[in-house]
Amino acid sequence: MRYCQFIETLKRGYATGCAAIYTADGRVLPTHSPMLCGQPAMQAFWQSAIDVGLRDATLKTLEPEDQGDVVIETGAYMLDIVSPGGTVTKIV
Repeated sequence: MRYCQFIETLKRGYATGCAAIYTADGRVLPTHSPMLCGQPAMQAFWQSAIDVGLRDATLKTLEPEDQGDVVIETGAYMLDIVSPGGTVTKIV
């Protein structure tokens, strides 16, 4: 359910909604960048991604780790970036 919520929110270009899906102390590990922690940092991250054309993503869980009331998920992604001219670039 959360995956679908996230993707639909991303497609609408709503960075605040993308960040709200994470817990208050959630983390994002962007490629070639420092780890981000907390919803304000994640909102800024998703807004910058949306601003450069991120319009869709495919997420795949590779390694879920259940620690009681905390779940850590490691995964892979494919992103669709749309240029101002409408060309879609897939980033893996």
